[in-house]
Amino acid sequence: MKKIRTSAQIAIMMVVFTLLSKFLGFVREIILASFYGTSYIVDTLNLANSIPSMLFAGILSATATSFIPLFSKKMETEGIASANRFTSQLINILFIVSVISSLIGIFFSHQIVTLFTMPEIPAPQDASFFSSIHWFLTNGWVGEKASLASFYVQITFSYTLFTSASGIFESYLKYKNIFLMPIVAGYLFNLAAVFFAYIAFKSTNPKLLILGFFLGQVLRCLVITVLAFRQKYHYAFDFHMSDTVKRIFLLAVPVFLGSTVGQINQIVSKSLASGLPEGSIASLGYADLVISLITGVTTTIISTVLYPKMAKAFAREDDLNFSNIFSQGITLIIIIGIPFTLGAMLYSDVIVQIIYERGAFGTFSTQLTSTAFFYASIGMVFAMMTTFLVSAFYSRHNTRTPLFIGGIVFIINILFNLWLVHPLANGGLTLGWSIASFFNAILLFVVIRKRTPQLVSRTFIYKVMKILFSACVSVFGTWLLFREVQRLFSENDWILPRMVLLGAIVLVASVVYLLLLRLLRIEELIYLRQIFRLNEKESSS
Repeated sequence: MKKIRTSAQIAIMMVVFTLLSKFLGFVREIILASFYGTSYIVDTLNLANSIPSMLFAGILSATATSFIPLFSKKMETEGIASANRFTSQLINILFIVSVISSLIGIFFSHQIVTLFTMPEIPAPQDASFFSSIHWFLTNGWVGEKASLASFYVQITFSYTLFTSASGIFESYLKYKNIFLMPIVAGYLFNLAAVFFAYIAFKSTNPKLLILGFFLGQVLRCLVITVLAFRQKYHYAFDFHMSDTVKRIFLLAVPVFLGSTVGQINQIVSKSLASGLPEGSIASLGYADLVISLITGVTTTIISTVLYPKMAKAFAREDDLNFSNIFSQGITLIIIIGIPFTLGAMLYSDVIVQIIYERGAFGTFSTQLTSTAFFYASIGMVFAMMTTFLVSAFYSRHNTRTPLFIGGIVFIINILFNLWLVHPLANGGLTLGWSIASFFNAILLFVVIRKRTPQLVSRTFIYKVMKILFSACVSVFGTWLLFREVQRLFSENDWILPRMVLLGAIVLVASVVYLLLLRLLRIEELIYLRQIFRLNEKESSS
């Protein structure tokens, strides 16, 4: 029983530490917004960080994910020495891949920027189809913006070496039950980025900005590497491609394809935004940060706690228990997601103003970002549902279905982006993401219900309708109150009164919402208190 309590405490501490990490990243972006607003500097920084993520981060992440089961097998069957040699072989191979990718980024940075940005030079009016394609592929940003983007790309490609080593060693530490310190090591990244952002701003040299990201990755890698060596890891200079290493790359393929689809969606959106007015890419990044903070905090906690319980129920072939856990989880996601979605849509301009509007982030930046944030908010609840639904599929040892549906959603996202970018500009790109998130959640939900019909009953549908009614009454009612009270403030009022007013309105809306849910007998409110409690009987059996 003592061990169970300790595991629960570690899980809660992981959530707290992760939230603090997200908060530091949030502070980093707020400081960048204050210094540079939605200028081309932030545009180039976001684009330069996205390109290597799309090309190589998927490979590194998938390899790290597939590392633990094979490392565990090596440990159990052949011992620590063999497992360490396997780890060294994998790191050495990733080292070669990282060096090659770094050289590509360093020597072909200009061509990479040209490929991933929209042309600023007008196309020839009498061009044929093939010459138009050639014009599109060989023209992109020009001038100072292109030069800065090229420099940023050289640096972002260079630190793939450190991110690859960090990923493997972090998985190694997880196997050793070291969870908290790797999260703390991530704080160094944000602190270094903030420090160099200040130096770059004061020296009026934006090139220094990316050096903070580089130094942060180096420091994080060093800390995680030291932790790994303290846990009896011994490095071996061995570049042999063993059967186990080959197998890990085979296992990594489905995970890689799934993560790459999301990365390609992001880079396509930013590439299309590169042809819009200055600051459009930055506005997408600022809007996405707020969305990911909200969805990460809520779905991470619920999915992290319920995923092992669903996996255990599936392993025991206990369909009834699996269905109950799934229904509780998806209902909790809906309870949290619907009011967040409605609130973010109604208060999009106020939220962006309170969070970002200071320094170089002026009225124009607020309007640009709030537009992107409003349309992205529409898909927030569906993105939250998708995260939980994917974990439900994984708990049933099914990784192919989310991958297949992700491919369909990828096409949907691209088509809607191309269709909506001209009439709605940056808002069209985030609306395309929201529509794609809707289809992703619905398709996943339909498939898992078809394979397990008892997951969704008529009672569940009535429950969702009650939740939607409660959310609409509480959010729209308090929004009308907010509008009336806000008229008392002038446009020049300090931002603090609006922050206090919004906080008070959110508190009132939350109380009204919870009371309505209680009156309508939504029993999942009980699970919000019980979700961290481990079932003693289940654990001991």
